[in-house]
Amino acid sequence: MIKDTKKCNEVINQLRDALKKAIKERDDLSSKLLYLQADFENFANRSRKNTEEQVEKREFEVISEMLEILDELEITYERARGKIDDREFLEGLGIIISKFNKKLGALGVTPIDPAGKKFDPALHAAVSTVRVDDPKQEGVVVEVLRKGYMVKRKLIRAAVVKVGVIKGD
Repeated sequence: MIKDTKKCNEVINQLRDALKKAIKERDDLSSKLLYLQADFENFANRSRKNTEEQVEKREFEVISEMLEILDELEITYERARGKIDDREFLEGLGIIISKFNKKLGALGVTPIDPAGKKFDPALHAAVSTVRVDDPKQEGVVVEVLRKGYMVKRKLIRAAVVKVGVIKGD
């Protein structure tokens, strides 16, 4: 038992001050921890999103390269049909093209078929116009020069087209 009340009150005040200081430090550290956790979550989310974007970008690049090969196969097939009598060769080439299209479809690739539809600059690239007599053909895709493609609802390649315009006098 402490007999000196003054000394006892001093010790109590020192202990209260030390407790207040410890509580403030705890609160500051707790606040810093919450900010660090939020920063880490934001960093993790940004990193995940960046990785997903990089993967998607590379996937689109590979698919674009595959589409170029498909274009060449289809051109070869169309040219060969008129010049080659080897039915087995033509059937084999047709099967390869069909399999190629199925594999692309499994990757979420879908062709854009704008023939006969209104020209849409978001999906089509017009390289020329064709004069038409029918006013209904004004602004309509009259010829597709190269197919366009979408991947999972995103345009990967615009269709290259010719668009109808009314004949001028």
